[in-house]
Amino acid sequence: MKVSVIICVYNAESTIARTIESILNQTYQNLEIIIINDGSVDGTQQIVEQYIVKYPKNIVMKSIPNGGLANARNHGLTLCSGELYINLDADDYLEPDTFEKAIAVLECDSQIDICFYGYKSFDENGKFFDSYLKTKQYPAYFVTGVKAFQLRMRRHIWICQGNAIYRTELIRKNGIINHPGMNQGEDMYFISRCLLAAKKVAYFQGDNFCCMVRDDSMNHTQFNTSFFQALELLKLLEIDVRRDYPEQLDEILPYIWTERIIQDLAIIKRMARCFTFREYLKQIKAITKELEDIDKMVVWQQLNWLKKMEVSIFRHSCAGYYYLVKAYDIWGKKG
Repeated sequence: MKVSVIICVYNAESTIARTIESILNQTYQNLEIIIINDGSVDGTQQIVEQYIVKYPKNIVMKSIPNGGLANARNHGLTLCSGELYINLDADDYLEPDTFEKAIAVLECDSQIDICFYGYKSFDENGKFFDSYLKTKQYPAYFVTGVKAFQLRMRRHIWICQGNAIYRTELIRKNGIINHPGMNQGEDMYFISRCLLAAKKVAYFQGDNFCCMVRDDSMNHTQFNTSFFQALELLKLLEIDVRRDYPEQLDEILPYIWTERIIQDLAIIKRMARCFTFREYLKQIKAITKELEDIDKMVVWQQLNWLKKMEVSIFRHSCAGYYYLVKAYDIWGKKG
């Protein structure tokens, strides 16, 4: 089986060589590297061109006007010729035996559509600080796609861009795309669609995906209006589920609703950190209504104790929640 590796790049001259090298150094060599240059204005294109000269049979590059990550990933999907697909960011890399181990799993059963594996995170100085089993787990057995979706939504397992290999036919047959213009939650939408469409999801244990976490990552900002895009994509995911899986709504929708609660709380928390109290009260109105519109009893069963406590505090007093966040930030830093 041939592996198509999609790498979308934008001004990645400091990291792209390491990412490419990690693919070229794989012990499994039936692969192609498709690089989508998303309007880079630094030396990224020149670096990639040097690799194309050395490896013309393995690497191709398509340069497009800057249109965002989702748009670039969609371009990459159209160029895949391999039976297997993986997306990799331009500052991440893989351990050399990743493809060999994943393909060994996929060849065990033709119904396995996705194989995932662990990760280890590192900072911009190259220092590792986190790994998969510190906060997540592997299922006892290979699971159905719906079960994998449920486990991911509950944060029992974790599948992200870079630590999963997909059968390309799964994506194309089900018309799964990345939503252009969406910069927050786009991975959640794409991965959820893939998991729900998969017959089986398997894994091998090993922290083979090396993921850079930048200081200026979106996840580190206090508040950004793009966070609302995650809520919009959850609504689009619900529409897709109602259309494509009408007989499995009870197995799927409560997990989407629960994720909306989790994202709502994350946004409210960032608003509390960013805004004055008066502005905070104005900004949370739309989210407060959304919390009221969800079937609370179904969602309540899915939340862990910490999220239940957060929801209870917010519903009892949104002002109290605001000042608790402020107090936690002050005393947490001192601790």
